[in-house]
Amino acid sequence: GGGARDGGADDADADADAPRPSTLVASLAGACVLRVEDWWTYEYCAGAHVRQFHGGEGGEAVDAFMLGRVNESRASSLDAVHLDASSPAGDARYVATTYDGGDPCDLTGEPRSVEVRFVCAEGGRDALHSVREPSTCAYVAVVGVAALCSHPGFRAREPPTAAIACWPKDGG
Repeated sequence: GGGARDGGADDADADADAPRPSTLVASLAGACVLRVEDWWTYEYCAGAHVRQFHGGEGGEAVDAFMLGRVNESRASSLDAVHLDASSPAGDARYVATTYDGGDPCDLTGEPRSVEVRFVCAEGGRDALHSVREPSTCAYVAVVGVAALCSHPGFRAREPPTAAIACWPKDGG
């Protein structure tokens, strides 16, 4: 899922002066972040690839799969802010690009690909938050980028509030 860019008229001026999300994501250039989940270790290397592997003895990777490689032609998509309403954190905002041309899938024979979603890194530290496989050999990786937290499109909006009128219950 995803949605349209979220922003009202009061955000327009702030957005105009803010760095583009793609510029903020570029702060990761050359960095790699890892996430260990049970057997697998996932690795996101900015501007390069996403892969999964199992570490063997002596630190060498065994059972390694390239999930996708950077595709520079898709970089322009990084400036469209989307909403993920299915996120456990609520309406999570993200920008995304696709890394494709991964290793062939055992089941389909097609190259693996991964949608890389960049979100605000709440803890102020860049990190690989999660990797999931919603369909066979097509992955979604969520990467937290501290620099994105300063962008107006990633600021949490307060939910609308309404006054609740209360009256005492008639006793009986």
